[in-house]
Amino acid sequence: MKTRIISAFPSSGKTYLATHGWEGNTFMDSDSSSFSWLADGITRNPEFPSNYISHIKSNIGKVDYILVSSHIDVRRALSEEGLCWSYVVPDKTLMAEWVGRCYLRGNPDGFIKALVVNWDEWTKNSLDPLPNALIKLKGGEYLTDRIGLLNCVAYN
Repeated sequence: MKTRIISAFPSSGKTYLATHGWEGNTFMDSDSSSFSWLADGITRNPEFPSNYISHIKSNIGKVDYILVSSHIDVRRALSEEGLCWSYVVPDKTLMAEWVGRCYLRGNPDGFIKALVVNWDEWTKNSLDPLPNALIKLKGGEYLTDRIGLLNCVAYN
């Protein structure tokens, strides 16, 4: 089975895609939060992101697509591991739309504030590190609208 790894920005539709599918493909929505925090929910796990990358690698070949976090540390680790991965990020002009998406899906106020404060930095760094494929979502677009363009295979 060929597996594609997609690092996608929050509220781009990872969970929707994993739940509803696309053209008969299998998906795994790999939430990084259980790997990045210790049990107290306050302290960063010192093994992150290597523990998360190990989890991702252990699922290569089991599903068609692994949907992963867009944290810069995760993207750098994917590149350092030599994995083929694609990055999906909103166009930087879409902050208001993304804030609205996060609000509607019930993200906590602290997350939404962090999104606003860090928007320019998070959308600017889309090429650090350089992904194997980059898709910039336009207004009203979700991952399901563009997934057919992402053919970077992590494992064959």
